[in-house]
Amino acid sequence: MNKIIPVLIVTLIYFSCKNNSPTSNQSDINKTDSLFKLKNDTSNSRLVIRFGSPKTFEEDKPLIRSYEDSIGSFSLYFGKNIDYSKNHWGPEGETDFCLKLNELTEAEQKEFINRSRNMLEKVKWIKIYENYPCPNLAHYHK
Repeated sequence: MNKIIPVLIVTLIYFSCKNNSPTSNQSDINKTDSLFKLKNDTSNSRLVIRFGSPKTFEEDKPLIRSYEDSIGSFSLYFGKNIDYSKNHWGPEGETDFCLKLNELTEAEQKEFINRSRNMLEKVKWIKIYENYPCPNLAHYHK
């Protein structure tokens, strides 16, 4: 009897302290799974360019216009019309470009993305995402 009481106390403490919430490892798996689903969603844009702005809109206009012009140049280069949506969303001229790139082959998509990255890689306030949801999908035209 003397041995049973300490065993019962230890067992009771063990089960009362046991955490039923997901472990950090399980939480990481869930986050990874969600990210995988997000990145493999067929409604995603193949390329999303987000122009954030630490400056005024007037200073950013030329860069945004230049990128938009480059889409036209890429269209001529590939001989295909590249559809995109453009959404102004911030008070300082923040702008998103969402491109499905369905009109391009996989190799052409990679080339287009590489050229876009090379053109914009030195600008700090620009984010480039691949296979990512368009932040304002309602404005997407194709």
